[in-house]
Amino acid sequence: MHPKRFTFFVDCALDLVFLVDETGSVGPDNFDLFKDFIFRVIEFINIGPDDDQVGVATFATTAKTEFYLDAHLNKSSLLQAVQNISFLHPGLSITSRGLKHVADNFYNSTRGDRSGVPNVLVLLTDGNPLHPQIAKAEAEALKNRGVEIFVLGTSANTDRQNLLDIATNSEHVMTFSDFGKLDNPSFVLELLHKLMSICTTM
Repeated sequence: MHPKRFTFFVDCALDLVFLVDETGSVGPDNFDLFKDFIFRVIEFINIGPDDDQVGVATFATTAKTEFYLDAHLNKSSLLQAVQNISFLHPGLSITSRGLKHVADNFYNSTRGDRSGVPNVLVLLTDGNPLHPQIAKAEAEALKNRGVEIFVLGTSANTDRQNLLDIATNSEHVMTFSDFGKLDNPSFVLELLHKLMSICTTM
């Protein structure tokens, strides 16, 4: 697996999971903005069994797998799968259940996880988790397995400390005052730089 050089960053193979907040406070329109952000990230990277693989899960009161890492191994299929995700089970912001669901279902070889490839989780959320200490504990369990966790918070009312407790470090936290800020292409590139920097530190 060899890095491929782009104008803005060096793309290297990642096993990348997006965990997307589907709570009632997000709503279907803002949920679509989360999807659009993921779509734009994928447009910039290489997809395939020897390049980046992407999986998606959603959470609210419960958590759900949308698709696993090895479900879509070409870009067109993956982008279509992201577009097809529906806002179906809004509920409470029980982030801990989403984190546990990812830990239990994604980072294993039967679901496409690859030995020697960095495991990365990007949490997109609009608010504070219920039971923040449980969310922190679930995040720690993932980090202890070597998963790098990024958190994108999209609300001015979000307690930054809750995001810091979940993320690997403060550099892995990005906050926005509202969902509309996700539409700025510079934030997509900022996240890509952060994601691909993992390859040079592992």
